Amino acid sequence: MSRPQIMLVVLVTSSLLAVALGAGVLRLRLARLSSAATYAVEIVGFGLGFYALNTAIIVTATLVARSLATFLSLYLSDDVVLLLLSLVQGVVFAVWRRSARDAERA
Repeated sequence: MSRPQIMLVVLVTSSLLAVALGAGVLRLRLARLSSAATYAVEIVGFGLGFYALNTAIIVTATLVARSLATFLSLYLSDDVVLLLLSLVQGVVFAVWRRSARDAERA
């Protein structure tokens, strides 16, 4: 079995276990699973948007610094920590947005 196949088996297995735990133990409704998946995709989208914005800021700052005769490497924009923190920014923004929407409905 190839590495991508192993990863797929692991992801499918953990997803099925999460559904069993959610529906069985936590009594979550399966009908709400699709809206939860939609919200998760929305969160990832916000995170990728923040990643693009953060990368653009780093590239711009690097080019400005270089024009001022200070060398900065563009390798800063290639750091995996930037991606992870951008995803956290996306989570916070999406939750903030949803909580504001829920407060308006109440």
